[in-house]
Amino acid sequence: MQVAKTASDADWEEARRREMVIRPLANCPRISAEVATEAMSKLGLQRSRFHELLQRYRAAPCAASLLPGKRGRTCGSRNLSADVEQLISRGIEEHYLTREKPSVQALRRWLDHECRKSGIRPPSTKAITARVQALPPVSTARRRLGAKCLTRKFLNRSNTLQFCG
Repeated sequence: MQVAKTASDADWEEARRREMVIRPLANCPRISAEVATEAMSKLGLQRSRFHELLQRYRAAPCAASLLPGKRGRTCGSRNLSADVEQLISRGIEEHYLTREKPSVQALRRWLDHECRKSGIRPPSTKAITARVQALPPVSTARRRLGAKCLTRKFLNRSNTLQFCG
């Protein structure tokens, strides 16, 4: 478990406290409403979170299964639909990676137009910029600048491709 390796001492203490309350209940096939309410008040949890922890503990009966998790989305996750992702990829390929070197704003305007035609909600400028910045710089320069300019810009004295400013 990834969380177990990075958990702080306070997180482990909380997991042990949760285990003391949940362990006796984990073996019971049915838990009465009074017992569940008492356990929820001891742990300071709402009903859904209590049952989630109980289920996790039953699946893996150890304190690590009760560690508090990080809230929110994971870093690098993407929330756009597959249609929008595909449209952004097409826009980058056909519109952005050209010798005319259009800006990200020009790409955004093109995507807005294409999304309206398709009846899709257009992506934000931040989402578009993130996808453009994730492109490999050498291949982006090759497509936008050309081979000659690429070698002048990226070739250092030892003849290896590296950004030279």
